[in-house]
Amino acid sequence: MKQFNKVKLTHLFYALILLVAVFLRLVNLGTVPLTNNEAQHALCVLDAQRDDCENYSRLYIFFTDIFFKIFGTNNGSARMLPALLGSTIVLIPLLLSSVVERKTGILLAMCLALDPLLMQTSRSADDTMLGIVFVLFFLAFFLQRKVTAALITFAFGLLSGRSFWIGLVILGLATGVTWLLTHREMRAELNAKIGKVRLGGKESRYLFLTLFLFWIGISTRMFNDVGGLLSPLKSLLDIFPGAGTQGGTSAFSTDVRLIVFLFYSFYAISFSISALFHSNSDQKRRDIFLLVWILSGILIFLIPQFPFSQAAWVSIAMWVLAAGRMMQIGSSAWRERKPLILPVLVGLTILVFLSFQLLRLQYLLSAGLDLSLNLTLLITPMLLCLLFILLYAYGWSKPRAVQVLSILFIICGAVALLRNANRSSNLTGTHAYELVQEDSFFKNQDILIERIENYRNARGMPQGEVTIAICMDEPGERWEWVLRDYSVTVTDDISEETSNDYDMMIMRADSTQDFPRHESENLVLSGEVAWVRDDFSGFLPEEILEWLIYRTATLKTTSYAVWYKSL
Repeated sequence: MKQFNKVKLTHLFYALILLVAVFLRLVNLGTVPLTNNEAQHALCVLDAQRDDCENYSRLYIFFTDIFFKIFGTNNGSARMLPALLGSTIVLIPLLLSSVVERKTGILLAMCLALDPLLMQTSRSADDTMLGIVFVLFFLAFFLQRKVTAALITFAFGLLSGRSFWIGLVILGLATGVTWLLTHREMRAELNAKIGKVRLGGKESRYLFLTLFLFWIGISTRMFNDVGGLLSPLKSLLDIFPGAGTQGGTSAFSTDVRLIVFLFYSFYAISFSISALFHSNSDQKRRDIFLLVWILSGILIFLIPQFPFSQAAWVSIAMWVLAAGRMMQIGSSAWRERKPLILPVLVGLTILVFLSFQLLRLQYLLSAGLDLSLNLTLLITPMLLCLLFILLYAYGWSKPRAVQVLSILFIICGAVALLRNANRSSNLTGTHAYELVQEDSFFKNQDILIERIENYRNARGMPQGEVTIAICMDEPGERWEWVLRDYSVTVTDDISEETSNDYDMMIMRADSTQDFPRHESENLVLSGEVAWVRDDFSGFLPEEILEWLIYRTATLKTTSYAVWYKSL
C-alpha cells in the first residue's frame, strides 16, 4: 500500500509539473508577432504549394492546419503544436524511472519545465521543438527496450523537420564516442538487452499498418501532395550549408550567442560542471555520453547557419547532470539541517541586502550618476557586507562553508530560473525587450490594419479584392502573414505604370520613388533589438550591457511609406 501511494504521488507530481509547463508555454502565446521564419512556416500551412515549403516539417503543417480550422488563423494557433509537444518533455524522466532516481527525476522535470531556452523554443512557430521531442522520446523508449514504441517515434520523427536530424547527429556522436571509450562494458550489456527484444505478434502488425497509413497521410497532406513522401530526405539535406531554406537569417553573431546562452543557463552550467567532478565511477558512461552531447550541441548552435534555438539541445543534457548534483546537495543539507538553518538564514539576509544594492546601483546609473567619481559610494555597502561575511564565517571548516554556499547557490538558481521563465513565457507582455529576438518583429500592426480597413470601407471593397504590393529588399513573409486576408504581392520593383495595379503599396520610407496617382504616409512598422553584430574584444558592448543590467535594450525601428490609391 505504501509503495502504491508513492507511485501515485509521483504521478501526481509529474501531472502538476506538466500543467505548469503547458501553462507557461501557452500563456500570451499569440501576443508576440511572428518572425519571418515563423511566418514562412505558417504560410506553408495555408498554402503548401508555396516555394521553399518542401523542407518544412510535415507534422507541423498537418496538425497546425487542424488548429487553424479549430481556433482560427492567428499567431497562437501557429505556435500551438510546438508549445503542446514541447511541454511533454517533462515526462521523459518518468519514462526513465528505472534508471533515474524518483526525486532526481521530479527535480529534472521541474527544471525542464522552467528552462527559458526550452520554453522559448516551444513558443516558436517552427519545427525545432518537434525534432527535439521526438529524438528525446526515441532515446527514452530505446533505453527502456520498448522497441515498438521507439520505431514508431523514429518514423514520425522523420516528419518533424531538420531538427530531428540534428538531434540524431548529436545522439550518434555521443553514442559513438561513449562506445569507443567504454565499448568493453557496453558490448556485454547490449548483447543481453538485444536478446530480450521482441517486436510483438499479429496485433503489432495491424498497429504498424495503421500507423504506416497515417504516416503517409500526414506526409502527403491526406494524399494531396505525393512529393511529401520525400520530405524526410529534403529535411536531411536542409542541415547542410547552402542546401536548405532556413539558414542564414539569424541576427546573432557567435559572441552574442555565447553571452545570451551564459545569461540564461549560468546555473545549469555551474551545477553540470560540479556534477562531472562529483560523479561516481559507475556513472562514467553516462557522464561521457552527456559531455559529448553538450559539446556537440554547443558546436552546432554557435554556427550562424543554425538558429539560436538549437541551444535547447545543450540545456537538456546540462539539466540531466545538474539535477543529480542539486539533489545530492539538497539531500546532504537535509540530513544535517539543524546546524545549517542559522547560517543559511544569514546568507539569505545577505543576498536580499545585495539585491537591494544592485537595484540601487541600477537606479543611480539610470539617473546619470558618474560611476568613476562615485565609486566609493557605490562599493562601500558591498565591502561592509563582505567584511561581515568574513567575520561571521571565521573558524568554519571548509566542508561546512562549501555546504552553506552550495545551498545558497541553489536558492539563487531557483529564483533566477523562475525570473527567466517569467521572461521567456512573456507573462509581462513586454516582448520587445525580454525575449531573445533573432529577427526584426512587426510593430503597429493594428494601425496598419486600421488604415487598410478605412481604405476598404470607404470604397466598399471586399477584403480579398484589396490589392497590396510589398516592395523591399528584405524577406516579406511576416508582411504576407499580417496581411493574409488581402491580396498581397511581393515584388522587387514597382514602376509608375504598374502602380495602378495596386490599391496600396508598402516600401521603405527612404525610397525615392514617387507615384502621382497615390497618396502616402510614413508608419513605423518594424523594430528589432539593436544587437551588436560585429566582433568585439576587451569590453562588452553598451547594447549587451544594457540588456544584461536593465533587461531592456535599444530598439531600432524602421519606417515604411504606405501608398494609397487616390479616389
